[in-house]
Amino acid sequence: LNTRWLAHIVRHRQALGLEAVRINFAPTQHDPLAQLAGPFTLHFTADRRIWECYGERETGASVFTLPAVEDEICRSGLQSDRPLQWVLQPILARGNSPKPEPALLPAGKYRLRLYLIDPASTAAGQRVFSVSVDGAVVADRVDIFAESGGAGRPVNRVWPVTLDRPGSIAVTLTPVEGKAVVCGAELEPVESNSVAPSVVPRSAR
Repeated sequence: LNTRWLAHIVRHRQALGLEAVRINFAPTQHDPLAQLAGPFTLHFTADRRIWECYGERETGASVFTLPAVEDEICRSGLQSDRPLQWVLQPILARGNSPKPEPALLPAGKYRLRLYLIDPASTAAGQRVFSVSVDGAVVADRVDIFAESGGAGRPVNRVWPVTLDRPGSIAVTLTPVEGKAVVCGAELEPVESNSVAPSVVPRSAR
């Protein structure tokens, strides 16, 4: 099987509610001289999971790197003194050519996990931000330094999310003190949200 189609298979699985949507905020690659240059950068972790990468071009925020961090996803991230916003939906939603509307996530219950790290603070309170999901605040003061005990130490925060109808999930990090920061986002179905196809008995056909 040609691996160029692997990301498309994952995209369809996400649209069926069978696989988590994963975003790694990291440097992305763009070659303007390449013939049919692709707009996507993908990261494959050691456990063979695919993460779509969003960097400076995709978000407008600056990217930092911490190559010595043990957690693979927290070796890079975004930071900004303005709100950081992105949408969780099946991957490969962006492109250079006109495309149909992005695929939707099925209705159901999900688990939102943010991968966070404070890259440079020297004390608690220097970098505080709120987290909103679809416009509703789920955490009003996130201080990674205070939670982890220092800079360069990864922290995961998890929230339940429910989609009442097929759609996508919008996440916003709003700075309260200093800059907001994020390394990765994962939206995982709590249980399969897909609808099993109906089976018609042969005698009824």
